[in-house]
Formats: sequence, structure tokens, C-alpha cells
Amino acid sequence: MPGLQVLVRRMMLVLPILLLAILIGYVIEIWKWLPDRVACHFNLAGAPDDWSSKGTFVAIFLIVESGISAWIYIKMQMHQRCGSFGIEYFLLVLTSYAFWLSLRANVQDAHLPITRVLPGVLYGLVCALLASSRVLAGPAGGPSN
Repeated sequence: MPGLQVLVRRMMLVLPILLLAILIGYVIEIWKWLPDRVACHFNLAGAPDDWSSKGTFVAIFLIVESGISAWIYIKMQMHQRCGSFGIEYFLLVLTSYAFWLSLRANVQDAHLPITRVLPGVLYGLVCALLASSRVLAGPAGGPSN
């Protein structure tokens, strides 16, 4: 169990930085193909219903992602354990996935059916369960070594 615990803890520590790096790399890769005016919100049918400049859209999402990541690391430093981070990891994974889908929709056809978001919800739930599990909390909910 200690080997699994260490592996999961390391994975959860790297995940926020990895997701942010992937998103930044993706933005750099597709920047020239993004229209100047991007769809920033989609209705339940998947049609865009709100618009923004691409710079504002990207900046807001990267600020949100950075904020969630910073909150996770600050909370880890304050509590010295990972057992109560389910909501934070769910939000991190879901917002990362939604941002990626939004960017793709704007580059391709600006249509984003709600069903495309469901895998992000599932990925977020898996990460939330890992972040909230006893594997990360250590013995009797105390700090792990």
C-alpha cells in the first residue's frame, strides 16, 4: 500500500502543473487559427450564445486554472495532506477539459454539444475520488510520509 500511496500522491501533485502546461501548449499551437472573436459560452444545444475576444477568453481561463492550481498547493502546504481535495481536483479537471473543448470548437466549427462535456465530468470524478481517498490521507487521516 505505501508504494501505491506514494504513486497516487505524486500523480496528484503533478496533475495541476501538467494540465496547465498542456493547456498553455495547446493555446500556443492553435492561437493563429483562433478567430479574433471566439464563442465563450454555449447553450445546452451546443450553439454559441456569448462571445469574447480570444485574448480575454484565454486569459480568463488560464487565470482560473492557475488559481485552482495555486489553491490546491496552498491548501496542501497548510494541511500537509491530500485527503480533502476532491472538489478542487474535480473543478481543475472539469474546467481544463471544458477550456480545451471550447478552444477546439472555436477552431473547428464553434458548436459544442453538452454530451462532449460528459467525459470531462467522469475524468473529474475519478480525480476527485483519488484526491479524497484514504490512500492519500494516510493512516487514521494523519499526514503521510
